[in-house]
Amino acid sequence: MDYDFQFDEMHQAGASHADPKRALEYDSKMQKFRNYSQEAKEIARLLNINDQMHVLDMGAGTGALTLELAHVCKEVTAVDVSAQMLNILTAKAHDRNISNINIVNSGFLTYDSKGRKFDRIISNVVLHHLPDFWKCIALRRMHSILQDDGMFLLSDVVFSFPMDDYRSEMNGFLSNLEKQTDAEFVRDGILHFKEEFSTFDWLLDQMIERAGFRIKEKNRRSSTGIGYVLMKEKVC
Repeated sequence: MDYDFQFDEMHQAGASHADPKRALEYDSKMQKFRNYSQEAKEIARLLNINDQMHVLDMGAGTGALTLELAHVCKEVTAVDVSAQMLNILTAKAHDRNISNINIVNSGFLTYDSKGRKFDRIISNVVLHHLPDFWKCIALRRMHSILQDDGMFLLSDVVFSFPMDDYRSEMNGFLSNLEKQTDAEFVRDGILHFKEEFSTFDWLLDQMIERAGFRIKEKNRRSSTGIGYVLMKEKVC
C-alpha cells in the first residue's frame, strides 16, 4: 500500500504567493533591490547558456528571470507552485511576444518532466520552502532530469554564520531588508525565520553531494545567502 505521506509543496509555509494582490505587487517590490537583467546575464555567463539549450526555471514566480533567459536559450520551462504568479508570467510573455516559454503549475516534488532532460536548471530562493528531508528528495529529482554534464544554479537563503550568532545575524538581515524594501517585506522575513526551512551551508553541502552533484562553485554572497553552481558529472 502506498500511503500519502508526501510534503504538500503547493501550500507553502511563510508568506503566501498565491494571494492575487501580493502576486501583483511582487515585481515592483523585488525591483527595489534586484536587477533581473543583470542577474540573467550573470546566470547565462556562469552556466554557459546558448541558443540550443533547454532551461528549467524551478520556482519561476512572475518570470523576471525566465523572460530574460528566454532571449538566450532555445526554450525555458517555468515551474512554480503559485498559479497567480504564473498568470502574471503568462501575461508578460504575451505582451512581449515571447513564445519559447513552457509554463507549469508544479514544484520540486511534483513536477513531471515526462522524460525530458534539461541542459541547465536554475532555482532562485525557492528550495528553503522545503524541510531538509524533502530538500534531499528535491535535489535528487533535479539530478534525475538534468542532462549528463549539465549544470544547476542553486541560489537561496543559506546560513554560513556560527550557530551562536543566529540572533545578531537574523536581526541584521531584517534590518538590511527594512532599509531596502518596506515593513511588509520585513514581516515576510520574520515569517521566513519562524516558519520556513533555510538551513546551514554545512548541511546543504552534504545534501547536494549526496544527491549526486559536484559543487563547482560556491559563492558566499553574505552570511545568509549562497549561490551554488552544481555539476552533474557524466555517468560512465
